[in-house]
Amino acid sequence: MSKLKFMSFIFMGLLTLSSCGNGDDEPEQSKTEDDLEATRYYVKYETYVKSGYKNIIYTTTFTSDKGLQTFESEGSTEWTATYGPLTYGSVVSLKINRDSKYAYPYGDYNQARIYVSKNQEPFVIKAEDSGGKNINLLYQIDF
Repeated sequence: MSKLKFMSFIFMGLLTLSSCGNGDDEPEQSKTEDDLEATRYYVKYETYVKSGYKNIIYTTTFTSDKGLQTFESEGSTEWTATYGPLTYGSVVSLKINRDSKYAYPYGDYNQARIYVSKNQEPFVIKAEDSGGKNINLLYQIDF
């Protein structure tokens, strides 16, 4: 019986020691205005448009560090671009609109993604959509 008590005592001691922290935990500090101003964000856009018709015009509108910009493309296209620096709270958008009075034909397909990078960190997808339709993405930088 004393052997069982001794083993229980050892087990409880190990369990207690393993649950103790190392004391390095510091409370999370809220971001100050200076921290937010020093942080640089970059936005990367990716679009893919697949169309069976070459004469259909697609209008792409996006937010850059210089404001809203627009370009037109015809038929199937791919586009990737990176802009910045932007600041915390910036709102970025990406739109793909098909300039046609006709519905999307079977097989036409759009895909769009917004990625955001903070300082030197990798880009992370923050908004995406796809399908045989016009696309409208919006994201506010909040991390």
